[in-house]
Amino acid sequence: MDLLSYKLQNAFMEMFTAEIQETLTKLLLDAYDMRAEAFEQSALLKNTQIGQGLKAHVLRAAIEKVSMLYCVKEFLPWSFEIQKNMAGNCKHIELKKNDSRIYFSRVQNEQMKPKSVKYRPDIEINMFTESIPPIDTFLITYGESRINNRKFAGVGIPGTDSWLYFKLLDLVSAEKQREKEAATITSDDKDKLLADLLEEINSDEWNDANDEKEV
Repeated sequence: MDLLSYKLQNAFMEMFTAEIQETLTKLLLDAYDMRAEAFEQSALLKNTQIGQGLKAHVLRAAIEKVSMLYCVKEFLPWSFEIQKNMAGNCKHIELKKNDSRIYFSRVQNEQMKPKSVKYRPDIEINMFTESIPPIDTFLITYGESRINNRKFAGVGIPGTDSWLYFKLLDLVSAEKQREKEAATITSDDKDKLLADLLEEINSDEWNDANDEKEV
């Protein structure tokens, strides 16, 4: 293994240990469950075409609520923040560990690397030099198949043209295993998060932010 491959693998495994990968599958499954419950409890979401078109937005909001709780409860060894992009017209989740940043991004297929954006820079490596920049940007990707609605997720280190290091998370096995285990979050926490999510969905600010917005 060359030096670059070693550093990438080491940086990945330090950020996404086996335990953290397992925790992230639970986090995403909890967020998917919360979205489903929000649609069950909101007539606007459940019974209108506009509501059906907001599934990705509601899931993103659910991921925000659940990931914040996971960090506060120290299920994840990271800090949680909501940041605005440079234009100030959009917000995103930013998880932090020392000088590193971890971001969520919805993708169209399980191997896809999201496009670089200004607040979430890809790591640029010059193959003609021996210098290796700090490996401090990490992504958690997620999505659903358009064919069968199968959920998928992955974690990795983004390069300018492709993944520098990437691993899929097994949501299918995690969902089966979760049925045999105690829930990660308590019913009280779950009810509070769902109430907060529904309140946010019904707010004018949320509706204005998601009106006519592509995901």
